[in-house]
Amino acid sequence: MTRIKSFLIARADLVGMEQMLPALAFLIPLFISGPQWLTGTTVNCLLFLTSTRLSKKNLYLVTVLPSLGALTHGLLFGTMTKYLIYMIPFIWAANFILIWTFSRLLSEFDNVWIAVLASSLTKSVFLYGGVAAMFGIGLVPKLFIASMGIVQLYTSLSGGLLSLAIERMIKKYE
Repeated sequence: MTRIKSFLIARADLVGMEQMLPALAFLIPLFISGPQWLTGTTVNCLLFLTSTRLSKKNLYLVTVLPSLGALTHGLLFGTMTKYLIYMIPFIWAANFILIWTFSRLLSEFDNVWIAVLASSLTKSVFLYGGVAAMFGIGLVPKLFIASMGIVQLYTSLSGGLLSLAIERMIKKYE
C-alpha cells in the first residue's frame, strides 16, 4: 500500500495538480458512470480539493468540466441527458458557489466542518431552486427534482468528507 501511495504522490508531483485536477473533472463522469451518489460524491470531492489547491484560472475549468463530460457522453441521466442542457448553467454556478463558499468560510472561521456543511447546503439549495424553476416551466422532468435537490446535498456532504480524508493523507506526504 505504501508503494501505491508513493507512486500516486510522485505522479501528482510530476503532472501537477494544475493539470491533473481539471483533467479529472472531465474524466470522472466517463469512468465513474455508476449511480449518482458515486459520481456526485467523486465530483464534489474534486470540487472541494480544487478550492484549496488550484489557481483561479483552473478553478473555473473544474466548475464546468464535469457537467460537460456528462453531457458530451450522456452517462449520468441516460435518455434524460438531453434535459441536462437546461440545467448546465445552474450546475456551473452551483459548483462555483460550493468552491467559493467553502474557501471563504474556511479562511474566515478555520472550521472545515462548518465550511463543508454550509457550502454543501448552499449548493443544494441553489440547484434545487434552479431545477424547481425549470420544472415549473416544463423544461425538465420530475426526475431532476430529487437528483438536483436532496441527492446533491448528500453527494456534496459525502464529497466534502472524502476530500478532508484525502487532504489529511496528502499532508502526510508533503
